[in-house]
Amino acid sequence: MGSRSLTTARSTDIDALMPWFTDEVGATSWGGPQFRYPFTRESFHEDCHWHDMDTFVLRDATGLLVGFGQLYERSNRIHLARIGVSPERRGCGIGRELVRALLDEGRRIFELPEYSLFVRKDNPVASKLYSGMGFIRSEFPPGAPMQDICYYMIRQVEERQSPGG
Repeated sequence: MGSRSLTTARSTDIDALMPWFTDEVGATSWGGPQFRYPFTRESFHEDCHWHDMDTFVLRDATGLLVGFGQLYERSNRIHLARIGVSPERRGCGIGRELVRALLDEGRRIFELPEYSLFVRKDNPVASKLYSGMGFIRSEFPPGAPMQDICYYMIRQVEERQSPGG
């Protein structure tokens, strides 16, 4: 990952993350339809389910927060949620790096056969990124929300490489 590293998020990271979302559309596109806007530090923390999911940040060499993502089990898959890149750093390959790191963490934490995620239909940049990383559109799991505004995408978990292999 070069000079960037994925680490477990700290509660103080909320202060760096909240300014990324300056309007209701941005906040609910990232956080989901139940994400409250305008938000407070407390509602942001609650609506992110900060302590209910494995929550990670990607930092640059100076320690600046440049990416955010969460992992949890959903429908027997490793589900990626609330993936975001700092607005000042978009278009620089950080999204791909972040997703790759989250996939590695997910494989380390969970022993499940597939990954999944939701991507908004009106976000072609993210859809292209995920497709390029092997995710394919799939049928929504029963009862899954957001079918009108999102695609549901899955991909297989790659087998772990043995050292030297």
